Amino acid sequence: MNTLAFVKEENDDQVVVEKTNRFTIEKGVPIPTWHNNNIDGYTGMYPFHDMKVGDSFLIPCSPITQDKFGARVSNAGSNYTKRWNSKFRMAYRKVTGGIRVWRIRCKNSK
Repeated sequence: MNTLAFVKEENDDQVVVEKTNRFTIEKGVPIPTWHNNNIDGYTGMYPFHDMKVGDSFLIPCSPITQDKFGARVSNAGSNYTKRWNSKFRMAYRKVTGGIRVWRIRCKNSK
């Protein structure tokens, strides 16, 4: 295990060094902005932002991986709804050739 050191206190005559076994403390490193602060808006892998009610897209996958891809798109849709568009609703179904995702009408809208 590597031992790291950083300056805890610096006087004219002596320097006190504190050792830590895991982390180096750094000062002045700027915090990056979140992806959702990007002026371009949503930049996810699925085209939720461009979909209108009734639109759909296919995620090609094998029958063995349909459950996995269904869970992924469901989580991505839920996150998109929370962060970007509270009126976004979607449904997905297993179809021949993969998973098909539809944008559906929000229950409260007419």
